[in-house]
Amino acid sequence: MRRRADALLAAPPNDLQSLPAYQAARAGLDWEAMAGDTLLHADPHEGNLLVGDRGVRLIDWGLASQSAAWVETALLIPRLILADHMPEQAEGLAEQAPAWKAAPETAVTGLAAVWSLFREYVARNGPERIRASRAHAAEAGRAWLEYRTSCPLEPQRIHAHRPTSSPGQPSHRRRITPVMAEI
Repeated sequence: MRRRADALLAAPPNDLQSLPAYQAARAGLDWEAMAGDTLLHADPHEGNLLVGDRGVRLIDWGLASQSAAWVETALLIPRLILADHMPEQAEGLAEQAPAWKAAPETAVTGLAAVWSLFREYVARNGPERIRASRAHAAEAGRAWLEYRTSCPLEPQRIHAHRPTSSPGQPSHRRRITPVMAEI
């Protein structure tokens, strides 16, 4: 993830939005701040949640790693933004996780930049079948980074491609209110 993010910053495309915010956040990321001994799933999203009679199970542990406990919570934030939460709301939910209190501000901001840049890289260079979803994820990550760095958002909606409701019909947007637990 870091290597691809750095490759994009080394030769940024002309249309890469929020470049100064990405550069500053990436420069401030101290990888040692993410060190820890907690087992992380590292890819928490709705496609990796299996809901059944026995409860909810987290599946697809292909990106499992070891890091500080707060990192898993941080990796959930852009996914909450993709689920129609505003960045401020997503971080408010993250604050419910006890591990989040140990998260260094600059490390979280740097991780937001690297997470977003990785998705931006894949949206531009990855397999055609996943480019659109990675571009959408990059938009969510950019919204999170811009919230954290107080940079103004570009005039676009994160979910512009999702269907909207017709007059008199309920919205298709879903709201989730997860309860964060110590991981």
